[in-house]
Amino acid sequence: MIASDRQGRSASGARRIAFRFGLTGRRWGDTGPVVLMLHAGQWTPWLLAQLVEPLVSAGRQVIALDDPTDATSDDEARVAEYAAAATEASVEIRNLESVIGYGFGAAAAAQALAQGLPADRSVLLATGAAVRPDAILDSLLDRAARLRLAA
Repeated sequence: MIASDRQGRSASGARRIAFRFGLTGRRWGDTGPVVLMLHAGQWTPWLLAQLVEPLVSAGRQVIALDDPTDATSDDEARVAEYAAAATEASVEIRNLESVIGYGFGAAAAAQALAQGLPADRSVLLATGAAVRPDAILDSLLDRAARLRLAA
């Protein structure tokens, strides 16, 4: 479960959602810009759930995308697959404003942003060894340059 506490209970108000191609997640809120959350590991959903109430209270919708990857795959493959899933899900998300990622989710968010994920803001926490920090920075700077040229 994406939005659960340490005992596995569903976070208050979360609605299960499904995207095409078998992607799943949880949704909080019904109106306002969307914050997409990408997590990694069994404890991360609980940690990110702590952000949901303040975001919804601030007029945001929150969508937490389940990690579709195989935990036995190597780090690079997991990051690439999760980034592709985030980009695919974003096609179905209207008014995507921000992405928050933790662990593999942060590495996947950085890669998805570099590949065109349409979020204006991002928070990337604890990317770990899955992606080199210089690669993340290069990707985000390239995206920023493309956005400035398009404006």
